[in-house]
Amino acid sequence: MVAYAAWWQGDVIDVREHSRRGLALYNPDQHSAGTADYNQNPGIICGYLTALANWALGYPTQATMSMEQALTHAKKLQHPYSVGLTLLFSAQLFQLRREPGRARARAEEAIAVSTEHGLHAVELWCLLPRGWAAAQTGNAPAGIADILEAMGRRRAMGIGAVWPWFYALLAEAYGALGQINEGLRALDEAQGWVQRNDERLYAAEVHRIRGELLLRQAVPDPAQAEACFQQALAVARDQDAKSWELRAATSLARMWLQDNRFDEARALLSPVYGWFT
Repeated sequence: MVAYAAWWQGDVIDVREHSRRGLALYNPDQHSAGTADYNQNPGIICGYLTALANWALGYPTQATMSMEQALTHAKKLQHPYSVGLTLLFSAQLFQLRREPGRARARAEEAIAVSTEHGLHAVELWCLLPRGWAAAQTGNAPAGIADILEAMGRRRAMGIGAVWPWFYALLAEAYGALGQINEGLRALDEAQGWVQRNDERLYAAEVHRIRGELLLRQAVPDPAQAEACFQQALAVARDQDAKSWELRAATSLARMWLQDNRFDEARALLSPVYGWFT
């Protein structure tokens, strides 16, 4: 549970360390009884959190391998909630990796498991990666509809967490449709939830996406966009989240290239790009 709380707070190094310790202490035979009582198996939780943390810290291949191991273990347990939840986070991992086809496939698989076993909270969450995938592949209206449906059902259930992630992906979908003002309003909501819940996981992306949308306004605001990209960089660096740092640096460098600031763009992007093997 320490690793789970750290994930939503954006403390990704703590997530990886606590999850690794949890997996080292995990005994499938000893801990299987707790699955029925709490609907969460500690080995499964540590498995998918390790995967997500690996992605944020800049190890996408390790992240995919860890997630597949967690999914294999969940299916071996034959515990529907563990399977549905791991499929959901697998879909979210592919969303983070920007692989819409695989994100949609895993989301659909998770929805099928959730529908069969009445896992309503998991089912509605799956609409987020599915909606993002639709928006990324040219069907923004369907993607927005999925995300808004998920958000409406979450409100009805009184769920008060993970809102920055939902609003940020909603803003991206609005941007894909050219509805920039709606996207900026969604990001205002996302930032409010970051501050209200101290939920910093997606904070860097909230700033970065705002910068992208500010550049796509009818009257672009490059100065404010640059400030947003710089804030995204600062947050990502503070979290040691290399994947989000690379994404923010790419957005800022791309903007600088438009202004012929080639040396600055290269100096910004080269170190973080070169860090990845």
